[in-house]
Amino acid sequence: MATEATAAITAENTFAEVTYVPMNAQVAISISGISGSTVILQAKWNQTGSWETQKSWTADPTEAESFDAPRACSLQIGIATGAFGTGTTTVKIGYDYPIRRA
Repeated sequence: MATEATAAITAENTFAEVTYVPMNAQVAISISGISGSTVILQAKWNQTGSWETQKSWTADPTEAESFDAPRACSLQIGIATGAFGTGTTTVKIGYDYPIRRA
């Protein structure tokens, strides 16, 4: 079973969110169409916590991107207020469940 979220972003303060990511999950990240924007990946480590930026991109990645969740969290990826350029940026995050361990 896969858990994922996708957004086609055409304005600032727009995110795709996965509300629960289990510990040790390897989250796949897909980003395309960045044009003058900054895309950020943020994690929230508990229900009442604030979002913390984990990674950012100002150009489309040239290689596969991922994030290894060191503990259970919520994740969102998108463009914050003041960071939107032009066009449409498409973002996707997701992981497969059950988690495969080595």
